Amino acid sequence: VLTVANSQQKEIVEENLKLKSQLKFLNDNNFKAVAAMVIARESLVEGSEDGQDLIINKGSNDGISIGQGVVSEEGLIIGKVVDIKETSAKICLTTSQECKLAAAVQNQNKTQGITDGDLGLTIKMNYIPQLEKISVGDTVITSGLGGKIPRGLVIGKIIEIRNESNEVWQDATIEPLVNLNNLTVVTVVTP
Repeated sequence: VLTVANSQQKEIVEENLKLKSQLKFLNDNNFKAVAAMVIARESLVEGSEDGQDLIINKGSNDGISIGQGVVSEEGLIIGKVVDIKETSAKICLTTSQECKLAAAVQNQNKTQGITDGDLGLTIKMNYIPQLEKISVGDTVITSGLGGKIPRGLVIGKIIEIRNESNEVWQDATIEPLVNLNNLTVVTVVTP
């Protein structure tokens, strides 16, 4: 019985720390937000690890709408709302294919591009003009263009760049800075 009580207490303390961290991030940025619990994880294709979506316990009744960004307790963007019901919503993770975000590299030129999940492990940033100078280690953020996701949410860091001299575009591989498998509390945000 004591083991159960200790386990429950540990979970409550951990959840409380996550909520406090989230609240600080939201207050620092003046975002409108709805905190939610992750209640399920589902695969887009049965038996496939690269299409995992999260289901949260908030929906249209809570003011959530399709296209809004979703962040971890640290304020890192982890995905966006792609489907909604009255009391729940489906979130595509940034590493899931077809989870596109308008993005910008935090470099001298504020290089623009589009991110898309890559096999459920990393994120690809495509449509970067060949002449733009980007570097491994550069931070990639949301650009705030074309949607309900505010500018400046961290997507990840560039770990690899692919540029062929005969191509118009180059692309970058981005590593998310949060473990997407351990999410229990998330926040849906709007500017």
